[in-house]
Amino acid sequence: MHSLLGASTLRNAIDSNTPPEEVEMTYFVRTMEMHKDSTKVYSAEVPCPALETAKNEAKRIVLAAPRSLMLQADACFRNRDQVRTKYRCWINERGEFQERALI
Repeated sequence: MHSLLGASTLRNAIDSNTPPEEVEMTYFVRTMEMHKDSTKVYSAEVPCPALETAKNEAKRIVLAAPRSLMLQADACFRNRDQVRTKYRCWINERGEFQERALI
């Protein structure tokens, strides 16, 4: 079940004796400029309803930006206070589009 803010509720049980616990998982895209070994946040996080949507939005943002920005976008999810990056795409120093799925 997805909301407009990109949150999905998951049922998670440790074992059969533990009742299921509701956990909010949110998907989002974050972007940053990659210049001179430093990162500068490019825009606010973009909430997405699912990971695949976040990956597609990350690609769209990077490909639509001027190549000179050398923009990087990460498709991530937040589960409570932990953030995990699952996909990253960027423009390298030669202006080429690169992408990588992360585990």
